[in-house]
Amino acid sequence: MEFADVLSFVQVWILLLASFGIALGIAMFKGRQGLINVMMGMYFGLFMHSFFPFTNTLIEKAGSDKSEAMMSVAIFVALSILGT
Repeated sequence: MEFADVLSFVQVWILLLASFGIALGIAMFKGRQGLINVMMGMYFGLFMHSFFPFTNTLIEKAGSDKSEAMMSVAIFVALSILGT
């Protein structure tokens, strides 16, 4: 693997973990049920992000690695919001 591939992979995971952390912080202020709702929505979003049929097609249309990562996070956030 080249360094650019490793950097792209790590960047996607950092963005996904950051989105989980931000949502977790928000949910802690809303209480236990809010936390459970957000967590279940994020698990659903992660599952759908992994197995959604057109995710790769949408991500590949972005130009650079940063654009691909941002598109991936946007799809994940949209699916998580729909799951919540």
